[in-house]
Amino acid sequence: MIRRGKMLSTVSGWLRFAAAAAQPHLKSGLHHKELVAPSPSWPHLPVFCCGLISRSRGLCCAEQIDRVLSSMQHQTIIKAQCIAIVELGKHKLNSFYLLDTILDVCGKKWNDLQHGSNEIYWHKRSVTFVACAGNDLLVAIANPHEAPAMDVSMKRIRTLHLLPEEEEGDSSLTAVEGETSAAPLPHEYDVYCVADGDDMLKKKNYALITKFVVGTLTAFMGQIPSPHDILKPQHFRVNPLYVRNEGKRYFAMSRDDWRALSSRYVDCQFGIGLLGADSTIFDRQLPHTWADANIAVLIGGESGSGKTMEMLCGHCERSHLVVYMRFFPEVLAKTHAQEVNDILTNDAIVRKSTGDVWAAPDERNDAFARLAAAVVQSAINTSCRAMMDPLRKHHTGGRFNVRLCFDDMGDSLAFVRAYCAFSPTRLREILHWGPRVEIFLVAAGTGIGSVMQPAGSENAFYHLSTLTSAGFPDYWATLYWRMRTHLLLEQYNTSLAYPEDDVLLAVLQRGVTALRNNWLDRSIRDEKLLQRSATLAGLLKAHAANISAIPDGCDPDFLRKMNATTTLLAQESLFAAVESDAACAEALSNPRMGALFVNVVQEVANDQSIRGQSVVPSGTSIQRTILQRVAVLYKSLSKGLKGATPEETSALLIESLRYALFDGYVGARFTATTLVSGRGVLIDNADYKREVPAGYEVVCDLEDPSTIMMMRLKELDVDEEELQSTYTACYPKTAGRYSITPAMVVMLSTLVTESLEESFSALSDDKVSVFDRSSVPRTLCS
Repeated sequence: MIRRGKMLSTVSGWLRFAAAAAQPHLKSGLHHKELVAPSPSWPHLPVFCCGLISRSRGLCCAEQIDRVLSSMQHQTIIKAQCIAIVELGKHKLNSFYLLDTILDVCGKKWNDLQHGSNEIYWHKRSVTFVACAGNDLLVAIANPHEAPAMDVSMKRIRTLHLLPEEEEGDSSLTAVEGETSAAPLPHEYDVYCVADGDDMLKKKNYALITKFVVGTLTAFMGQIPSPHDILKPQHFRVNPLYVRNEGKRYFAMSRDDWRALSSRYVDCQFGIGLLGADSTIFDRQLPHTWADANIAVLIGGESGSGKTMEMLCGHCERSHLVVYMRFFPEVLAKTHAQEVNDILTNDAIVRKSTGDVWAAPDERNDAFARLAAAVVQSAINTSCRAMMDPLRKHHTGGRFNVRLCFDDMGDSLAFVRAYCAFSPTRLREILHWGPRVEIFLVAAGTGIGSVMQPAGSENAFYHLSTLTSAGFPDYWATLYWRMRTHLLLEQYNTSLAYPEDDVLLAVLQRGVTALRNNWLDRSIRDEKLLQRSATLAGLLKAHAANISAIPDGCDPDFLRKMNATTTLLAQESLFAAVESDAACAEALSNPRMGALFVNVVQEVANDQSIRGQSVVPSGTSIQRTILQRVAVLYKSLSKGLKGATPEETSALLIESLRYALFDGYVGARFTATTLVSGRGVLIDNADYKREVPAGYEVVCDLEDPSTIMMMRLKELDVDEEELQSTYTACYPKTAGRYSITPAMVVMLSTLVTESLEESFSALSDDKVSVFDRSSVPRTLCS
């Protein structure tokens, strides 16, 4: 579809072009190769074919036809239509009533077809337009289609390859790492020619042309590919992610969202900011992060707990396409200010319970649906334009599951409430997706869905999942072990210089696997750590002897393998030190920290191998060598910790511990909401339940301790009639109202220690003795 202003400005330019265009002298259309075949340099994609209705006396307008079509070839669709309008204008022709007649017939089959000044379009895609050459009429039909039986006077002439209209804002976007070529793929149109078609238009004799166009459009609408057919790398700007043991993961997102996502991603092998097809990604198969279609899922957890990657790559077998969106006001207000303002304004009305409260929820929810639809369409159009039509046309065939991921919503309570309350049915209506497309909703954010930020205050049909638990920290270290063993297997076959190394490294591999399998059992873990250390010591001793026995002038390939073995053993020695250190072992439960540990260990091992340093680190240095580097990198990637001063970091640690230790504590500097949702260092263990279970404590309002926090939710009874249910906020007494994971304690204390070491390094020894870590407990209770 062409915007009117753009069409007028383009037509004026092409009027001058057409007036000055030369008419080349070419062979007859029956012999001219380009007249009957498309250029082989263009891929076979949706095309416009040009068809001709020939006079019984022959193609007398072949040269005119070639002139017109050659001027359109490889132009944008807009320019091609402008040329068509200019040619029609030369003969004082207007195709409006012809297209209107065609639409009267087609409209009975497809309500979404519309027509403009010289085109019929379907969901903004031009599928038919008309031109003329001499006295002949040219009709362009979008491919793919099979032409119906044609009148003897009609003939297909040529295939046009036309570039789609550039979307607003695309021209300013530059390619980023991981993207494929940003050049738009051409659309194809078959062109058919009608002899003396100008007379038909003037006399309004549309029957022959209408019958033919309706037949070709029927074929076109029936041959739009399934969304499953579009799941191929060549259709996407960004290469799909490869999830280990699961396969390719296709996703759509804006370029700004891709940059932001990639900049925060930590790959255990390649480091920070390198998200792509070779990244080491796993599907954790967490059962509590999935729900049925149209049910809003909320994923919360502390900073670095893997919320975003769980949305993108979790449950790969259950969804075909992922649409990722950073969904919070600060980002969306730049491009969708009206919808953002409608959501915030109407949510404020709902909170105040004024006289407008009954209309405000619907207006807020509708604004959220409009905003979500606009962002989803933009993401798909940017990443995979070829997917747009198949999603709208998917009325039959296998179900196609799309997972819509709303990220970073934890700080925006209005958005969270609207997300849980809006209607996915309304979203589908705006998107015009077919009934065989299923929509799955998931939102993530630090502190999302907590009692302090209740998600379903107007709708109970949402599913809350938290990725971190202070009660079971070792369980979450399983992702670290998947990355760890994957790396060992990747390097195993490239590090064999001696045949006996195969046996020893195989024993080490089994030792690492046994340690991984028994990591959750502390007593067995210690035993496996000792066994692995003994195996590693034997490997180091044998490798040292092999190095001493290397003769002069040794084969370069042999030396390369020896160096690889040296690096591998240095790496395994560092891993052994990390996994044996109490503080480091606790930090492994945070997925981002775990990935940083694996990556930093590789960097340090490579550096030690190059410098020829000892591959056996001391226990006292591992925290400074590895842990401090991990902590600094973690801080730079955490939105809640980035830029925090040493004094502020220390206050975050102390306040978080106070909240975790003393129920009812109210911080003087940081509120619990700030620590949970803003900083991402604290966990809220409270939840809303219909009935308070045994062993649970109710939560009271901070401003009025005598008032128990409750909320009323809309639910459906067995007869599907709406009713109001009351839910009470409560938390397990054994866990306490708030918790902080051991991993977060280690990170914050390491950052504090690192800053203190920097501060004290310039002081004299007598002043350093003033600092005593035993003062920390006194500080907590003061």
